[in-house]
Amino acid sequence: MNRLLKLATLICIVFFFSLVLFPLSVQAASSATTVTATTASGATVDLAISGNITSSQMNNIKIATDQSALTATLSFTVIGAAGTTGFSNITIPKSAVSYGTKPTISIDGQPASSQGYTQDSNNNYVWYTTSFSNAGQSIGFVTHDVSIVFTQTSTSAPSPTVPEFPLQLTGIALVVSLIMTFVAVIIAKKRKA
Repeated sequence: MNRLLKLATLICIVFFFSLVLFPLSVQAASSATTVTATTASGATVDLAISGNITSSQMNNIKIATDQSALTATLSFTVIGAAGTTGFSNITIPKSAVSYGTKPTISIDGQPASSQGYTQDSNNNYVWYTTSFSNAGQSIGFVTHDVSIVFTQTSTSAPSPTVPEFPLQLTGIALVVSLIMTFVAVIIAKKRKA
């Protein structure tokens, strides 16, 4: 009985620390730098970026909208050392891309071979990987033109595709730890009686 109570206590402690540490690790992992994009009207929009492509590697960052095609395009140039691979995750506020809901990424006019996105009610989270190849040479720098085109897929507002995972995990962990504690206390009381 004492062993069961100790095990239940240990599990509760682990769940408690996971409740505290998991959100902190998500917050630490999401710390990013910012780059500023310019719209056609001259307004600026801050975009959070993370990955091994830094803000100093990105230039000429613009957001253009095409009302007739219902698209919005984020375009920029990215430079990297020849022979390296770059990865970037860009947070784009939905308010900055009023047309289009489904982004596709092109590098030098070709679809990026490794790309993806998720979204929540406020932001699009777009990622891509690019190879800074220079015809097999590993000396110098390579520049790519990147465009992220948001295309309208329907007239209704998109539903969020990013689950509230940290919140769900926290809730599940809390419920499981409470149930285990309750069971351990009941077993302890029955064994004492």
